Amino acid sequence: MNFEDYYILDKWETFLDKFEINNGLFIGNIGFEDRTLSALNLLKKFQKNSLKKLKFLLFYLESQSILTKDLDNLGFKFDPPKIEKKKEININKILKLRLENHLNLDLFSLHIDDKNRQIIGFEEVFLKVKEELDQKDYKFIFLDISSFPKSIFIPLIKILFEFSKVRNLLIIWTNKGGLTFETNVLNYDQAITLPRFSHIDPDYEDMVFWLPILNNDPNTISLVLNQRRFQKNISYYPLLTFPTKWPDETNNILMKNREFFLSKRFEIEKVLYVPYNNPFEIYLRINDFYKSKEFLYGKNFFIYLSPFGTKAQSLGLCLSAILLNRVSLLICRPVEYQDDPDLHSNNEIHNSHIAWIKGDYINTNRE
Repeated sequence: MNFEDYYILDKWETFLDKFEINNGLFIGNIGFEDRTLSALNLLKKFQKNSLKKLKFLLFYLESQSILTKDLDNLGFKFDPPKIEKKKEININKILKLRLENHLNLDLFSLHIDDKNRQIIGFEEVFLKVKEELDQKDYKFIFLDISSFPKSIFIPLIKILFEFSKVRNLLIIWTNKGGLTFETNVLNYDQAITLPRFSHIDPDYEDMVFWLPILNNDPNTISLVLNQRRFQKNISYYPLLTFPTKWPDETNNILMKNREFFLSKRFEIEKVLYVPYNNPFEIYLRINDFYKSKEFLYGKNFFIYLSPFGTKAQSLGLCLSAILLNRVSLLICRPVEYQDDPDLHSNNEIHNSHIAWIKGDYINTNRE
């Protein structure tokens, strides 16, 4: 797919104003944040008559904390009641919406109860989706990633993108108001290569490049750099959010990660700038980097991408790893979440967006 020629990126309400939605499957996750309900509320507001024409598959994590003896021994302290209560409130709101609007809506729990099952949680989601697709031919698949963990929605996007029964794949997300407000993870336990993106590894003689999105939590960078495989000769090209409509955002991220620049692990001239909210532009930036290395090294190079930023940035890196060879995705596995009132922003809470990444409309409207 050539996103230089054509793509659709819009606000969700703008999309709803342009397209009459019917024969669609809506997939989402119910979390503890307010943005869990943003896309559904906007759908109800702008196309209430379409609600009954859609099938909804909604999921929720049984626990937002991965409680294991190993992690307990490492000193992680869990206090899940607060966020679990908020999630329960959102679930009840969904059930009320289903009852009042007579929705065709199924709700499923995800049994991600240990750190190993956490990285394959996308399996449970996809199997339910596949059951639905085996029964009916849906024209549109809407995947709302606003409250899905990266370890679930990124592999899920790849499967759906490559699945022949998916005709039109559209990704929805709701921002929180800048990277400052995207921090809801308290602790990580290790860095992992995501399933579906780990089928290849760099050869011994390959030049290896690591492109992490810098954010306000430098612990994600430390976890990766502490791995043995990152002790050898790897070139670091950090991805920095710019432009952004929050003037201090870029400077704040630089200051949070200053020790890595001061230690010369990262060199300021190697910084690559990516936008806050446009996954296609991010893909094009990564594609340019990829082509430059391919010109220099042929097939003897390998790229790790780390989606430590926003939902849109994660989608951009996901598309890059799907469409480019010799690219893998490396994330840090969260083991404890938080709901900090100081991390709330009302400026973006209903600002949902949609990206049409696969489908008939795209293919038939590009020359």
